[in-house]
Amino acid sequence: MAAVLALARVMSHSEETAETARHKGFLEIFVRLLNGSGSYEKKVGAFALRSVAKHSADLAQAVIDAKGVEGLSACLANDDSSVKEMAVSTLAQLAKYKAEQAQLLNQRGVTQQLIDFVSKQYEESLKRESLVTLTEIAKHSESLGDSIPVSYTHLTLPTNREV
Repeated sequence: MAAVLALARVMSHSEETAETARHKGFLEIFVRLLNGSGSYEKKVGAFALRSVAKHSADLAQAVIDAKGVEGLSACLANDDSSVKEMAVSTLAQLAKYKAEQAQLLNQRGVTQQLIDFVSKQYEESLKRESLVTLTEIAKHSESLGDSIPVSYTHLTLPTNREV
């Protein structure tokens, strides 16, 4: 697990390393970690996928093609809020480049789960990451923005100090 974490840290700073990991078939390994039994394993898998997807639309699509959305979606139901937060952060990277990628998250029910995280009693850091991801989804088009029916009357947003 330490080797995957070290690779993820390097990939986070190097698109070239992320591309190499993609071509060597590592994305499937990272996705398998999301299905593991331990929280640490899931967080490392999500961090590794985020480290790849953050660089470009092409790499984000590679994560999607490796069944990353399915694994990350499953992590949203995990009892450990830090697993949820890492998965949400990774989903933001998948949504940020193209409307089609954001639409896929919407179609897979991710948007509703994020709304639930924002509107219910969850940790402020999870709410914040969920708002960022919802923004990444909504920014691409009016129709994607309209797919996020958030009623702001029941939200408790973090203050500037908490951000």
